Amino acid sequence: MNQWLERNGYDVVRLWMEIDDVVIKTLISAHTSLRHNYRSCFPSHIRGSACFEILGFDIVMDSKLRPLVLEVCTHTTWCRSSGWLTQPVHISSVESKQNVCSLNGKG
Repeated sequence: MNQWLERNGYDVVRLWMEIDDVVIKTLISAHTSLRHNYRSCFPSHIRGSACFEILGFDIVMDSKLRPLVLEVCTHTTWCRSSGWLTQPVHISSVESKQNVCSLNGKG
């Protein structure tokens, strides 16, 4: 996508900065809910990090290439309650998300 945009004269750096901006604003607006989910998993945890949540952002661009959040998919990946892990990480699922986001350097 980046290559096509660059070849067609679009400012890719600016586009990604605007995408970052809408993602950050979305995270800020979801903070209360994310904090509640975290505290549900770790009601007495006060130091460091104990779990995380994978958030999948679906972003669309309007005709002027302004990014808009279409949806945010949530899935608590690591959460301790009765055992060390109550939900195992499905590596193929994580790898597919990395491939889509080009986080593995292959995209």
